[in-house]
Amino acid sequence: MKFNKKSIHDNIQKKKLPKWMVVIIILTIIAVLAIVCLIIFGKEKDVNGEYDSNGNPVYVENSKISDIFTNTDSYKGQFVDFSGRVFTDPESSDGTLAFQMWTDPVNLEKDIVVYYNGNLDLKTDDYVKLTGYIYGTLEGENAFGASVTAPIIVATKLEKSSYMDVVEPTLKSIEYTDKVINQQGYQIEVTKVEFAENETRVYVTATNNTNEEFSIYTYSVTAIQGNKQYEVTSNYDADYSELQSDLQPSVTSSGILVFDSLEQSDFRLVIEGSSSNWDIDLENYAFDLELK
Repeated sequence: MKFNKKSIHDNIQKKKLPKWMVVIIILTIIAVLAIVCLIIFGKEKDVNGEYDSNGNPVYVENSKISDIFTNTDSYKGQFVDFSGRVFTDPESSDGTLAFQMWTDPVNLEKDIVVYYNGNLDLKTDDYVKLTGYIYGTLEGENAFGASVTAPIIVATKLEKSSYMDVVEPTLKSIEYTDKVINQQGYQIEVTKVEFAENETRVYVTATNNTNEEFSIYTYSVTAIQGNKQYEVTSNYDADYSELQSDLQPSVTSSGILVFDSLEQSDFRLVIEGSSSNWDIDLENYAFDLELK
């Protein structure tokens, strides 16, 4: 296989934050494919995955996962399961793929270099899950000339995932078929609630079955639990589908309303809506969402 050698270069990644703030993060980006292949197929001794007598992969102990970022070579050949976010444009050639990813995408830390002998349609900011073994260490320099290292993982299994599955996996999910409020053709339905560690997601569908415009005040939706009230929030990194705030006649819109983490117990969701027909006065859409 032939690979074009590229020098180490710097790339600027923008982490999406609230509208009024954008943080520019300087990252080291290594010419991944060329350098990794040079290491794996070059002068260094080949490293293979380690298996036990029954043919099962030998995994790094959970308590020692963090240690592989500072003491990588001690774990050569041992397997790991990682999920995270791609932060370089994946490079591919002749059925091989290589890229860098954060295994801690929230804090943009614990980056690894992944080599995969296969094809997968990946791009920057995609979320992935992988199983693979530790091959060694890749060294480089950052924009300030400081030495940086990253573990090389040879992936034996690689699949695309999502922000939800990687960063905020569902801890408890409740589906509803009876949470529907219809006021003179202006209908809102809650179909599902998901509790995650740091957020709660409410799935909502709105339908305008009238000849007038239907406005939903998505910015003022509240969740009431006990004696506490929670305001709807935004998660720009997640890129969840959004419930449209203005629905023309005969239009249906579905989206996810996000709140800070609620307790896994019953709560009330309150949505305010209005019609462009001022003769129609809509009451608040109040849903009592019980955990079944």
